[in-house]
Amino acid sequence: MTSVVGLACRPSAVVGASALGAFALRDRPDDAVAFAVSAPLALVVCDVLKRLEPEHRPRLFDRHPEQSFPSSHSACVAAFALTAAGRNGAWWALPLAAGVVFAINAQRVLHREHWPHDVIVGDLIGIGCAVAGAAIGRFVRRRRATLRSR
Repeated sequence: MTSVVGLACRPSAVVGASALGAFALRDRPDDAVAFAVSAPLALVVCDVLKRLEPEHRPRLFDRHPEQSFPSSHSACVAAFALTAAGRNGAWWALPLAAGVVFAINAQRVLHREHWPHDVIVGDLIGIGCAVAGAAIGRFVRRRRATLRSR
């Protein structure tokens, strides 16, 4: 896939953007931790599941034919977009994140990179990893507050 959307949503690019987000928010450790955890965790979970469940892609000829389930692109983008929406706190951020995730999912299915259930499971993994990143961020915030109060 050589489209701009395809290159921008590559898991390595999303994890890199997540690392940049964590670095940019280093003065807010809870937000930085949420970015540092969500997309990389989604990528790790997808890689483990791909090894456990080798499923063939919809295309006949592909460089990685047995790595269809789940979609790492969908998982990483969902984790990153939802983390960004959660950290932003604006009302418009969640529909914007959902639109980005939907566009990536549609692109992956229409270009025959994944089956529909691959991107749906990828989204669920991304949602779970965004929630996990937010929970770890809240833990860091509480822990820092506890240490300051001593």
